[in-house]
Amino acid sequence: MASLRKWKWCEKIVKETPDAAALVQCSNSPKCGDRIHQACFLDLLSKNDETEGVCAAACGKRRFNAVLKALKAADNPVSTSKKRVAWHNDGPTPSISSVSCLIDWMTTSSKHSRYRGGDAQSGETKSTIAGEVVRFISSCGVTTYRTAKDIQSKISSLEQSFKTAADWLGATGQGVQDEKCLRDAILSRCPYYYDLYDIMNDRGSTTPLMLNTDAIDVSEESSTDDDSDDGSTSNEGDVSSIEGVTTEPTGINSDAVVPRENASAIETQARIAESTARKHHFEAQAESCELQRKVALLRERHKLRQEGVPPHEIEALLPIRIPDLE
Repeated sequence: MASLRKWKWCEKIVKETPDAAALVQCSNSPKCGDRIHQACFLDLLSKNDETEGVCAAACGKRRFNAVLKALKAADNPVSTSKKRVAWHNDGPTPSISSVSCLIDWMTTSSKHSRYRGGDAQSGETKSTIAGEVVRFISSCGVTTYRTAKDIQSKISSLEQSFKTAADWLGATGQGVQDEKCLRDAILSRCPYYYDLYDIMNDRGSTTPLMLNTDAIDVSEESSTDDDSDDGSTSNEGDVSSIEGVTTEPTGINSDAVVPRENASAIETQARIAESTARKHHFEAQAESCELQRKVALLRERHKLRQEGVPPHEIEALLPIRIPDLE
């Protein structure tokens, strides 16, 4: 049953005409069955700044705010969810997508090196370069909008997946004898491993093991064999016999990983260089501290002399050893 909802200033509002005293139903019906005087509702509107477009009756301040909120939502519809589109199938054709365009950009010239900070003198930030990638992807016909932050996250994801595949190759991947199984295992960890190999294999943070996929240079092998022993010369015919054979990898040997000894040797050399640099750094720090100690000692002795302390007491308090003055 509908009831009268009194506005808090209802008793102070004059209702001289029947229209002013008429009761109007709250627009939030049937949830709200309350009614309010027409004059009280007009007074409610007069006490609020945002009343434009409000034509539905409200029995109180709370109901009025609900009506106002509904009107704003109708005027400014906002999508509650953002549709996520995969990077590999958002292009105009199966061969063109956001990720394929991104990899094309990364593998062109030295752009990935520039993104990683290789050209430090240019003053470009990663965000600026990522904006360049956004425009490149758009120019390729991909309509899905990607932000500069999306580009940075995707590049980081590609670098991490490549590192995962490279680490697996260096640890357990060399024990896989079947070529197809090896490739499948690599691609399962990094689907774009072979596309990214040329730009990633020199990065210190990934340190991927090199694959023997390059064609054999017979002339180079022949010139090297001239200085080799008899055992090496006996293999020269085998090397020469493969001239004319296609350079496309056909067997497991074409994808064989260079032994880990090479990577271990490089790592050892890096550790030795790092240790040497740290040693020099600590020695320089020690020399600096010793010099500061000598200067402080002389200053304290001079200060005591100025204060009138006898020389024999100064010598007892702050003795100078011969090495201190060397």
